[in-house]
Amino acid sequence: MLAAFTAVVISWRLPVTVNALARNPALVAAEMVTLLAAGTGVWLELVSTPTAPGQLPRPARAAMAAAAMWAIWVLAYLAGMSGASWFAAYHHGAPGSLSAAADQQIAVAILWAVPALCFLPVIYVTVIAWLGGTASSAGSARPAASSSTPAGWPRPPRGWRSPHTPP
Repeated sequence: MLAAFTAVVISWRLPVTVNALARNPALVAAEMVTLLAAGTGVWLELVSTPTAPGQLPRPARAAMAAAAMWAIWVLAYLAGMSGASWFAAYHHGAPGSLSAAADQQIAVAILWAVPALCFLPVIYVTVIAWLGGTASSAGSARPAASSSTPAGWPRPPRGWRSPHTPP
């Protein structure tokens, strides 16, 4: 699903496609439908549900969110560091309006901010939950602790005796 998402995002940000969108506003509906479908597929992979068969392990979900975010950030980086305007259809001619370069820089800022707001919390929560040990890396529940430890406490290291058990 990540490959399809990346392909859709890249195809809609190509200069040829963006220029076609500017000239034919009816393409905006096709853009919204395809981006919504691809984005929904990625988010369904990232959402943690205990009963979902074939659920990705937490590290894989964090990596998938990071890869989706970085795919968009790479496009933003390329557009932002470009010395020329990518989108010929958006040259502004009115006096006092934004230049094409300023317009492109605003688009780059949006391409950086939106994925950061969407994917960074997912990455953070997934990694913290995985490192916290609330579930194993495969996403299944942890095995029950031994009967000598109170409920919810981790098992003591092997070879150590609890002060309540005789030697």
